[in-house]
Amino acid sequence: MLTLGQCKTSDIANVASVNVNDPEFAQKINSAVEMLMDLAPDAGWWGQVESMNGLVAGGKITWAFKIDAVLGMNINNHAVELANQWYSFTPTIGNFSGLVSSDRFIENWLCGGRRESVVEFSGTQPMFDGPSLADPFSIQVTADNPADYGKAVTIYGRDTNGQEVFSNQFDGTANAIVPQRGCKLILAAVAPVTPNVFSSVTAVTKDITIGEVRAWKYTTAPGRLLAIWRGSQTSPQFLFSRLANVPNDRYFRFSALVKLGFEPVSHDSDIVSLGNRAAIKSMVQANKRREAGDTEGADEAEKDAIRRLNMEMETRFPADQIPIRNSTFGMAEPIRRRLF
Repeated sequence: MLTLGQCKTSDIANVASVNVNDPEFAQKINSAVEMLMDLAPDAGWWGQVESMNGLVAGGKITWAFKIDAVLGMNINNHAVELANQWYSFTPTIGNFSGLVSSDRFIENWLCGGRRESVVEFSGTQPMFDGPSLADPFSIQVTADNPADYGKAVTIYGRDTNGQEVFSNQFDGTANAIVPQRGCKLILAAVAPVTPNVFSSVTAVTKDITIGEVRAWKYTTAPGRLLAIWRGSQTSPQFLFSRLANVPNDRYFRFSALVKLGFEPVSHDSDIVSLGNRAAIKSMVQANKRREAGDTEGADEAEKDAIRRLNMEMETRFPADQIPIRNSTFGMAEPIRRRLF
């Protein structure tokens, strides 16, 4: 694990050429890490793939923040097919992959001819849960850290008549109060509530905050939690999927192998998405040289960053390596060793 604060006290600061307390330093770290993650293999670099457990409720799943892709999934000890409206993904097991079509393979493998559950990826949404035409409501937002009071959160969506929500806000260009899209709330000790009743939420924007911001269904009793937005999230989106071919009134436990996406850092306690300090340093150098017009030098520094990440992968996965035995007398030689 590597934090922004640790980056500031490391040798990365020597090549960044900016004060570590300047916001530009965090921007350089974010730019380097995001580019390295874009260059990652399908399974990601070390630390990008993690396992998780959860509960399917009402036939739908809103995946946690930072999850960029779901690589595999298991519900009630049965693997399920991952799909969207264009593609389906066949599990790979031994030598059976590719021998039969995806649907038939799933049916034969899991349930002897009965089609099993399919997880359909439907896109993204700004909340874990939200209002609907059948359950419209106002939304309340709270800040975990009082230092974030005064920061803004704007919620976009439609009202109970299906019309887009507008609110009167100050326009600096017109220097006047004019109707603008969305409902803007200012975080405060007394949690603000939207004057509008929403039937759907299409997007959310928020200022960068120190702590997390939470959205709630506003009622006279304690409301239902709708979303938790991280401090670095300015336009939050969560991967959303539905579980097809199952009753909506049932609950299912699931486990999944997920690939984590890029998350920008802004505070010293924020965790950098990649923990390889040497690779980040080389990528910061690559970006610096590219900005200076030194394309050849930038390419070399980028290759060094990739090499360091590959070396980390080789170290973490010894099954891909050849063990070497060093003898007191004679030559070093490869040996065969059972790993399992």
